Amino acid sequence: MVPDLFELGADAPLQLAKCLSTTSIDPTSSITFDVLGKNTSFYYSVCEELHSQDADSFGTVIADVVKHITDSLSKCKTLLDEGPTQGVTGNGIFLTSALRELCTNKKAAVAFAKMPLFLLPAANTPRAAETCENPNLTPQQVQMAQMMQAFRRPGEPPVLPGSYKRRSGPALEDNTALGLVLRLGFPFPQDPREQNNPLMQAFSNPTRRDIDQTTAGFRRQLELYQNKCNELVKQLVVAGEESRKQVIQWFTDALLLNIRADGMRADRSKVSSAELLTNLSAVLLKLCDPFIQDPKKASLVDPGFVCSPESHGGVYSLTVEDAIPRLGVDVTDKGDYNPKNSFIPLCFFFCSRILALSVVPRTRRYDNILRNINHEYHNSRSRNDDPRSNPRFISLLKLQHIMEISLKSPTYIPDVFRYYNMAAGIFLQMDKELLKTIPEHIVYDMCAVLDYATDYTPKLMSGVDLGNIFRLTVTLLSKEYAPVSAICSIKLITITHSTLYSNHVSPCL
Repeated sequence: MVPDLFELGADAPLQLAKCLSTTSIDPTSSITFDVLGKNTSFYYSVCEELHSQDADSFGTVIADVVKHITDSLSKCKTLLDEGPTQGVTGNGIFLTSALRELCTNKKAAVAFAKMPLFLLPAANTPRAAETCENPNLTPQQVQMAQMMQAFRRPGEPPVLPGSYKRRSGPALEDNTALGLVLRLGFPFPQDPREQNNPLMQAFSNPTRRDIDQTTAGFRRQLELYQNKCNELVKQLVVAGEESRKQVIQWFTDALLLNIRADGMRADRSKVSSAELLTNLSAVLLKLCDPFIQDPKKASLVDPGFVCSPESHGGVYSLTVEDAIPRLGVDVTDKGDYNPKNSFIPLCFFFCSRILALSVVPRTRRYDNILRNINHEYHNSRSRNDDPRSNPRFISLLKLQHIMEISLKSPTYIPDVFRYYNMAAGIFLQMDKELLKTIPEHIVYDMCAVLDYATDYTPKLMSGVDLGNIFRLTVTLLSKEYAPVSAICSIKLITITHSTLYSNHVSPCL
């Protein structure tokens, strides 16, 4: 508060940020450890005392601490990066853990959520329409951005290559605190020839026998990082209504700005990275975990949420150009949504939407990659060549192993199965009129994920109850429910044909 009187405390916010970043090394000796019981840590006591004396100074200190941490986060491009050598050091796991520890004090969590850095500019404002440069684009991405300009909609203003709108998917991950946290992962390098990339070095020989051990090592890092992300978001949610509203608004922006992220060639000048979307889906799955495990809580999922624009913030709007189709026709926004618990339906339907933008399109891409690998392999063999001498074959194998870090995670993928089985159980309890209002993609996605699992991750299905998914599939294909959506029925027949007769799944029926 009076740095002039304490020479050693002139950089107190930086010192605090460094202390918070080291809590993962030895939690029992950290400043956030509650030695004498709940809320007895040194950090908690300092926060409470500073807030009681000067709330404005408290907010300034928290903002400075967050800035030091997020500045270091912005230097990390993947989970393998160690960040800067000065200031707050450490990789993404340490830095995310630092923000999580900062939010262990509820007043600090609220101050963090109130920072301008937390949210993007509101829609339809002059600042939201501004453009900013993207320093991370490679020459190949700039060339692709130039090509995409030819396909922009009539009347849509051009966006210069290497730039993006201040309210967009890239801005979400570069200019917001949660975006800087959730964007990390193991992305496939734009230039596979980049030999200095640690990820490419690890997979330099993707045909070796112990390659699965390398993938498993990266997977453990990713799971640890996602747990830290989940703990951070949970701290913000439970800190109070103010911080929870800010988190919900960030979720809403993330879903609205990435509505086209499920395309085979998503425009990276408009949508966020696949890593951010996957990590966000992991976080929302964990927020859904309490009612996935408890049928009584699951009964609080009110389907009226998707017909209440005030509640979903436009994510499930029926009036926009990119309106999401429902299982039935002639569905309107009723506006009579009055749930017993508003947070559970929001988590449920936001989770379903982010899964449709992350894991579902990634499974399609993974399937396509394996098809190309098989094609390249047989082409090489037909020419009596060694497939290992085929650069395209090796590059595709590397991409396969990198994608399998998340797509074969023994924690993430079973969570997806359990979520969809819980969702199917909820839908089975609805009458036809309510079922018509449900977004069509949820039923389609649960079948697509199950189809992927039976082909590529059958072991991860072991011990997971999938009965509700099959009962819902049979119900929707029955004569009684056929009028709900003929289009959906055709999709269900196509997707589930191989799944229903899979030897891996039949014991679950």
